[in-house]
Amino acid sequence: MGAAVAGWTVAAVLLQVAGLSLFLYGFFPVKPTLHGFSGAESYRMPSCGPVSAGEQEPALPPNQLRSLYKVIDGLPAEFVLGRGRKPPSKEMMESMPYTQSLLAGCKAAGYHAKAAAPTVTMPRLKAMVSGAIGGFLDVAFNFNTQAFLEDNLLDQLHMIGCKLVMLGDETWIKLFPTLFVRQDGVSSFYVRDTVEVDFNVTRHLEFELAAKDWSAMVVVSDHGMTEGGNHGGSSYEETDSLALFIGHSVEGPHCSPYDQNEALQKPFYLLISAILLMTMSCLFLMGTVSCLFKGQSLSQVDHHSDSYLDQRWHLDEVFILTGIFLYIISLGSSSFVEEEQYTWNFLTSTLYLVFLIKTVQSMLKGSSSTLVYRAEGKSFDGNNFSYVMSYELTPGKRDGYKLCTVLIVLVAGRVLRAWHQGGINWVQFPDISKLLAQVDSSIVKSLQTISVLAVVALYSVSLMLLRARSKVFIIGVWLCHVSCGLLVLLHIWENQINTSLPINHSTASTARLFYAIASVSISATVLASPWIFPIYSTEAKPASSDSNPVKDVYSHGISNSVFLTGITYTMFWCLLQLLLQQPINAIPLLLIFLQTVSSVAHFSLDKTLHKQWVQVIAMQFLGMAGYFGLGNTNSLASIDVAGAFIGISSYSTVFSGILMFIITYGSPLMLYLGMVVHLSVKDSDDISAPQQLKWSYILDKMVTLPCLLPLLINSVALTSYTIVLLLMRNHLFVWSVFSPKIIRAKCNFVEAYQRPLNFLDCFARREQMAWKSLALPQPVFALRKFAPSSHMDYSQKFGYYTAGCPKG
Repeated sequence: MGAAVAGWTVAAVLLQVAGLSLFLYGFFPVKPTLHGFSGAESYRMPSCGPVSAGEQEPALPPNQLRSLYKVIDGLPAEFVLGRGRKPPSKEMMESMPYTQSLLAGCKAAGYHAKAAAPTVTMPRLKAMVSGAIGGFLDVAFNFNTQAFLEDNLLDQLHMIGCKLVMLGDETWIKLFPTLFVRQDGVSSFYVRDTVEVDFNVTRHLEFELAAKDWSAMVVVSDHGMTEGGNHGGSSYEETDSLALFIGHSVEGPHCSPYDQNEALQKPFYLLISAILLMTMSCLFLMGTVSCLFKGQSLSQVDHHSDSYLDQRWHLDEVFILTGIFLYIISLGSSSFVEEEQYTWNFLTSTLYLVFLIKTVQSMLKGSSSTLVYRAEGKSFDGNNFSYVMSYELTPGKRDGYKLCTVLIVLVAGRVLRAWHQGGINWVQFPDISKLLAQVDSSIVKSLQTISVLAVVALYSVSLMLLRARSKVFIIGVWLCHVSCGLLVLLHIWENQINTSLPINHSTASTARLFYAIASVSISATVLASPWIFPIYSTEAKPASSDSNPVKDVYSHGISNSVFLTGITYTMFWCLLQLLLQQPINAIPLLLIFLQTVSSVAHFSLDKTLHKQWVQVIAMQFLGMAGYFGLGNTNSLASIDVAGAFIGISSYSTVFSGILMFIITYGSPLMLYLGMVVHLSVKDSDDISAPQQLKWSYILDKMVTLPCLLPLLINSVALTSYTIVLLLMRNHLFVWSVFSPKIIRAKCNFVEAYQRPLNFLDCFARREQMAWKSLALPQPVFALRKFAPSSHMDYSQKFGYYTAGCPKG
């Protein structure tokens, strides 16, 4: 089944990507480029009379050719003019005394200039110099600005002989690379403190004001910003920009209505074709997952008891299907899209409340999987982590642990919900993050330190569960993890000792050293653990005649290898998030990690309590709830750009984009990495028949469903939302609410489909290396070909000990 599943999955992914690309091309308007420049008539003074009258106008006096245009990035009009017909606060007025004196003396006129979404720098600058309103996709082009070729104010000034100087945001230099006689560009992204911003803006000001060789200086407000310093959305704070005119006499502005250009509308059949392609992709994935469900049901009939195979619908299964259906329906409401965090908090908390009910019911019934295994005469083996979790505990302790793990998830989820609970419309509501923002910074740094130490301690405890004969490799991995933890602590305390001083760029080397050590450690663990654990596990296992050698190698060596890889991935990912995320998110990251570990422990303590697909979706629900618990919303303004430049000495679109993606989707990816740990504690008793001893069967049995199920859910949600977006194309909030959500949904799909394909390939390579390390492919083939029954003594037939080691 492996090749067929892989083929259908690749076909479904390609169809989904093609459909999504076609939909984005057909839905979002892209302004056509109009090359060329206007003629000399654009230099005349504005007039409402006929053209002949305008030709008689005298030329502009020379003293008016020296004009000053200020562009202040992210200056809200509220700082100068106030809000809601109320004057600005006393602190704001005292911060800008000269500007306030001009307004009070009738020497300046201020206006609330509404900036069109998306409120990012590049499209707003284009709008100011050309008069054209940017499209929504400009938010993506903002990270890779190209030269501006349309008619614009700066080119017109340059053609009539004006000298232009650019000292500031390098976006101007990228838009107009050949216009400025002097320029000093500063990256608008690689900025991590206000002191550096002020220095970049003011360091040339005194010299340039005294110079006489320039004709125009541009200093204007392009957009506002939220209280958190972000922008890109369509809230009042982000769109309320300032237009301030200073002079002896200021006339009223001449405005004209904006007519929508019908040339921006793509053919409607493109959108329909895109939705059809995405629907076909969903059908392919549904068929593949359905076949996997049928195959697992048949396998369970052969190898499990009737109590385990109760095919009736349970409460948790009904709730999951109902919750997913209601979530898809909620995508049609702008309010539910804006406040999506409440949907995921409800689904996650209610699902784990159902788990709590099922756990209490199982305790009352007195059912225990340990009794079943003891009745079958199976013994405990300390080399297998899943055995540690399931067999070493008495029924009473195991039931208590199951109950505690669910309670930990529920309590941590409630704290996460209270940490960032504002969303988009209720951002003014108090929460824990706002409270910590007002306290002393030493408290926040203490919480960061506690989180790092807790992660290192939990990883150390996890490694103690691995009972391998060789401790050298385990100690090496542990030392790498401790070193990375110390580097994170060093970065926290050095980089945040005094936020009022310019940032110390030497701290970038600390982050780069962390990246290097983490990469080497993870790569070494992935490549070396499949070779080490099977060898040492087999040496530790005594010979026996009633055991399957290949199955024993899988159960002990491969399980330990997968567990070490999964826990290493998860721990390093958590440390990386503590390095990159905002300091206020340290405790939420620790809580998400505790939820991950508790969920894996709960599912491994009683494998008969929840079906595998329920466990996978439960962890996906936790990942999405944690995504919003870190302060993310469906608004583009919540993207943390500052953390994407930690460890980078200069601006790079590729590296900063990768780090930005890691920060934004830290929680869902942490839960997916936790699934690797979950695979290591899965029960492998149903892998006993000779035809099931191939690594391809194990791959289908344990890995395929956890990879394809999240991909299916994301594909169905994305396809449904494209239909909603098509129906809402004329809605009032199509650009402010629905369009940012489709960008987020697209990134969710990218994160969902890249991870399964890489995971499948990685797991397949690891399994192949594990079998080759013991020279097992030939015996497995011989077993399948010649074994007359499943009760044959494999060790006597092929000269192997039960653990798979050759006799001679």
